[in-house]
Amino acid sequence: MEASPPPKRKTYRLTGWVVAAVAVFTLGLGAAVVGAVAFSNAGTSLARKDFTTDASAAAFVAAHLPAPLAGSVVVRKLTYERFTDWHLDALLDLDDANSANAYLERARAARQQNVEYCGGADDSGTVSYFLPKFFACGSIQRGSRASELRIECYTR
Repeated sequence: MEASPPPKRKTYRLTGWVVAAVAVFTLGLGAAVVGAVAFSNAGTSLARKDFTTDASAAAFVAAHLPAPLAGSVVVRKLTYERFTDWHLDALLDLDDANSANAYLERARAARQQNVEYCGGADDSGTVSYFLPKFFACGSIQRGSRASELRIECYTR
């Protein structure tokens, strides 16, 4: 009479399925984390070189200003960093000193302020403003040349 093999225990089968399920879950979770990190870091910064024309770069900066830009504007520098909040730093070269002065006056007349949130210290060469659509604070200052304006706008 031959001896029959011992019966397989169900616990071994169950343990195998649990180990496999945990492995699949861990791999899936790892892939999701890697994907989320890659997605969150994608497109978090822009520079002037990311815009093909001065007009497109100027339009991007203008969206963060209290008054529209007029005339020809050359964007000399543009840095935009975004993670949870964002920060824009730009240097614009307008046609001449008169164009820069006229823009500062238009911006001062058109701006909204939120002194409690942004503060409100201005001088003759600086215009501070609040952008309610972004809940952002900004300032426009004169650059090193008479035709230049430096823009800084950020959320908190």
